[in-house]
Amino acid sequence: MKRRRFGLVLIIGLAAVLRLVGLGSNPPSLYWEEAALGYDAYSLWRTGKDYHGNSFPLVAFPSFGDYKPSLYFYVAAPFVGTLGLSEMAVRLPSALAGLLTVWLIYVISRRLQFSENVSLLTALLLAISPWHIQFSRAAFEVNLATMVFLVGLNFFLFGLQRPSRLVLASIFWVLSMYGYHSFRIIVPLMGLALVLWYRKVISRWWLVISAAIFLVLVLPILLAWRQPLVQQRFAETSFLSESRAVVVTNRLREVNGNSWWSRIIYHRYWWWLGEILSNYAKHFSVNFLFLTGDENWRHGTKEFGLLYHWELLTILAALYYGVLKKEKGLVPVFLWLAVVPMPIAITKATPHGLRFLPAAPALAIISAYGLTRVLNWLLHHKLGLVRFGLWAVMGFEAVVYWHFYTAHYPRLAAVHWQYGYKEAVAYTEAVKEKYQTIVFTRAYGRPSIYLMFYGKYDPAKVQLVEEKLPKDQLELLSLDKYQFIVPAKMTGRTLWVVVPQELPAGVLPVHRVYFLDGKEAFVMYETV
Repeated sequence: MKRRRFGLVLIIGLAAVLRLVGLGSNPPSLYWEEAALGYDAYSLWRTGKDYHGNSFPLVAFPSFGDYKPSLYFYVAAPFVGTLGLSEMAVRLPSALAGLLTVWLIYVISRRLQFSENVSLLTALLLAISPWHIQFSRAAFEVNLATMVFLVGLNFFLFGLQRPSRLVLASIFWVLSMYGYHSFRIIVPLMGLALVLWYRKVISRWWLVISAAIFLVLVLPILLAWRQPLVQQRFAETSFLSESRAVVVTNRLREVNGNSWWSRIIYHRYWWWLGEILSNYAKHFSVNFLFLTGDENWRHGTKEFGLLYHWELLTILAALYYGVLKKEKGLVPVFLWLAVVPMPIAITKATPHGLRFLPAAPALAIISAYGLTRVLNWLLHHKLGLVRFGLWAVMGFEAVVYWHFYTAHYPRLAAVHWQYGYKEAVAYTEAVKEKYQTIVFTRAYGRPSIYLMFYGKYDPAKVQLVEEKLPKDQLELLSLDKYQFIVPAKMTGRTLWVVVPQELPAGVLPVHRVYFLDGKEAFVMYETV
């Protein structure tokens, strides 16, 4: 037992190294959503309001008009409040949540009656998972919400023996719904599935109490359901809000003479159903899971899938042995895995590594179960050399991944993480007294939030002028001396911060900022 506990400590130590070392510099820069999370959390800590002046938002923070769920802001507030506005402070809540998730999945595996070996392997696979490392090292709300969801799942499983713990399950599950949009669908579906599966052993009295508490705590979300606080993100990401289905189905009806049968066959509901099923299935494709992963550079390295290549073998082994041995512990895990893609299936960008992240711990359990079965089979057949070879392949690929992530990924992905804003703001803040106006390009998006974050602007002062300033979807278009659109009238000495393509011909820059690959990110020039 002591040896196994020592093994868990080593695994958690490894997970800590992979999530905390170089956290402030890799990923190479704060993405604008990270900067927004950080500055709003800083504003909340300093003033009790977001930088728009809203006091203690509950359901969501307006941010850029995308209404981010509130949990990460409140968790991050003490970090940025005490450590200051820095990459490390903003990302630390996510990194620590990722670390806790590694421990939680071990505990959950044990509660599902898996062996100590399977549970330790589950923790190990999640600790070295390219997918989980990627999202633990940046301020992604979904990573924190996933950890909170697992706390709730742990208490639910514990509540099968100690029914009063079901109350804690409902509390943490509601918290996850305040942490990320998808959990507003995942939690009710997962909760219902688990209650049905464990209906013979769950305490109905405590279930009713927990459900009542759940409904009370989720009430603010329900009351805001038709408001932008909840609906804005759905409208931006869901294909159900587009007219494309109507256009496509109407065209097909016209081709078929607009007959009665064509109006049935080519109804938009059937088109939507086809899209939903296709989007759902994409998340289980071999290419997405094991080869290249998400196409977005912020969501992966593109050199590795969400899982390692060899996990195709372990997943298949788990499916085979799970059915053959009628492994009941896998049923809740497969229910979990089946539920997670459901809210993603109605979105435009699929498959999506970030939105699918709540499935990562479930896949770690499945893969660990399959790996244990494979290792035991090799041991039983006295294939020790093959067994050693499998361990060697696993270790080698993990090392290759970490080398690529630390040595090559920052340079390749810098532009996608908005690298250069920190350096550009440092320069403009140092020389701004020399200029009457500073015009900052919006070519890379959201420059105002980087100015407030890296310029360490007092949020109380920003709140005083925020209502009077021009905006685009709540993004500030001017602040202090800075203009983020070209003013109608230009007077006095002006510093221009532009991308290379925007530099006027024949003009000599006064300063340059470079990406990590040596290409120009920003160029600065002045006019009088």
